Amino acid sequence: MKNQLLLFIISILLTFNNGFAQYSRLNGIVVDALTREPISFASVVLKSSSSGKNTDSIGSFSIVFNRDKTDSLLISYVGYQTATIIIDSSKSDKSIEVFLIRNDKNDDVVVKLKVNKGMFLWRKIMNKKQMYDRYKQQNFGYQAYNKLELDIKNINQQFINKTFLFKPYSFVLKNIDSTSEERPFLPAYLVESLSDYAFQKKPKRYFENIKAIKTKGFDSQSFNKFLGVMNQNVDIYSNYINVISRDFISPFNDNADLFYNFSVSDTQTINNKRIFHFVFFPKRAGLDAFQGDAWVEAGTFEIHKISMFLGKEANINYISKVGIYQEFSKINDSTIFLTKDKLSADFNTINKKSIGFIGRKTTIYKNILINNDSITAIFNNQKVETVVKTDSTKNNLSDSAWQSLRSDSLSTNEKEIYSTIDQLTEMPKFQRLQDNIRFLATGYKKIGNYEIGPWFNWISANNYEGNRFRFDFGTNSRFNKNI
Repeated sequence: MKNQLLLFIISILLTFNNGFAQYSRLNGIVVDALTREPISFASVVLKSSSSGKNTDSIGSFSIVFNRDKTDSLLISYVGYQTATIIIDSSKSDKSIEVFLIRNDKNDDVVVKLKVNKGMFLWRKIMNKKQMYDRYKQQNFGYQAYNKLELDIKNINQQFINKTFLFKPYSFVLKNIDSTSEERPFLPAYLVESLSDYAFQKKPKRYFENIKAIKTKGFDSQSFNKFLGVMNQNVDIYSNYINVISRDFISPFNDNADLFYNFSVSDTQTINNKRIFHFVFFPKRAGLDAFQGDAWVEAGTFEIHKISMFLGKEANINYISKVGIYQEFSKINDSTIFLTKDKLSADFNTINKKSIGFIGRKTTIYKNILINNDSITAIFNNQKVETVVKTDSTKNNLSDSAWQSLRSDSLSTNEKEIYSTIDQLTEMPKFQRLQDNIRFLATGYKKIGNYEIGPWFNWISANNYEGNRFRFDFGTNSRFNKNI
């Protein structure tokens, strides 16, 4: 009786202890560290209990944890490094953003040769390739919203805060994002554009009317060089995909089975449709090929989403990572078309620790027309292959006007680019710094309507005349509008 009474008292105490336990809910989203796109159906597990769930189709998750225990989350997904996030139990309900980094190798993917579902699925996709490739259509057109962003990485914040020359501008460091990458970065340059685009297959014609452009940031020729190589369209169904002026074998190349391993790692049901998780990676190291995954609809074998990656083995000059992400949607009952396109690249100037850049180009496609007479009419009088028009009157539209024009909302950091650059350009110290840097770089300095320089000719020497002094003074373009 005593033993039974003791067990009864212990069970009552345990019940009360569990009843008074403090629980909180943790909400979050899992995204790709380079492209910043959500990762669907990633595994999210509490380390202490091994209980968890998968992220939904937009990468979100919600999980309950015990605040009285120290715990952490294990987040994993095929082709990515597993992330461990320590849960801060000192706060109640919270929301986090988890960034997964791509693996350079696919040791976690095993291809079973007995029944290769991946090869079967690849063949089914290839049978539909001509139907789903937009460049196989007679013509198409759309409205495109483009956003190009350049971020500076590996910034030494202590050096800027302590250096006399840069200290007045240290307020820009408040925009450094230290949570979304392995290393903090500073958003520095942003270009937005809105255009109408049209394509015709025979005779081949391209037409683009750029209706509006907005630029913010530290505009320079160096930045434009980095962004220029990213301004390209990627057709995943072509045999070769050109990335940064170099061709790589597409996973949907006619002979891709010679270069790629394929597998099906998972199957999900979305909106009552079965979706295969199709995984691909190079058969051998050193091949000019991608690794990545796609979500493919059963029956129609349409690609809904695809994410591709090039690592350091790709050996592209000054670039350590390249990521491609695309989304497709149905335009009608039988036609699927690209609706979101993203290209990301990680640029290294000297080495991984030196200052570098992260470039991202995002395009949203709307008002899509396929095999339409109105597009045919556009090319009736176009004699050359490519025509690009720009409406220069709309280059300085207000921020409120752009809020209605843009198809993709700006991130918190992108919004800060606008306010920070406006604040910088209004500072007299920064204006003088710009002038001095320009003087040192070009040799010339404008003083009102006149110009002095180049400074590097002011002092020189030779064996016959010894030291020589020279000073140049002239007019600039503002001296007289007619001269």
